[in-house]
Amino acid sequence: MNTSRQGLKRLSKKLHIFKGYHIDLEYAELKLQDAFQEYYKVKPNSNEWREEFQQSLVDALEKEGKAGNKSRDQIIAHMKREEAQTQAGQVSRAIR
Repeated sequence: MNTSRQGLKRLSKKLHIFKGYHIDLEYAELKLQDAFQEYYKVKPNSNEWREEFQQSLVDALEKEGKAGNKSRDQIIAHMKREEAQTQAGQVSRAIR
């Protein structure tokens, strides 16, 4: 099957292989397994990291002081509405 060059570039970045097409299949599979192991090792921390990022984003928006960012609660409510809109858009595209 044909594989796009862009897909191969993305895969090589994920595997941290920058030698490109000079790698044999066994080495690539080994690196892919290592990448998956690393991913599953740090995956349990993802919710905590997401919360930390969102709190830092709320703090930054609060410091910015724009008219729409009057209080912390308004900023959080706005972020939740945006997330709901994104999910609704994804569902509608899947239905179409």
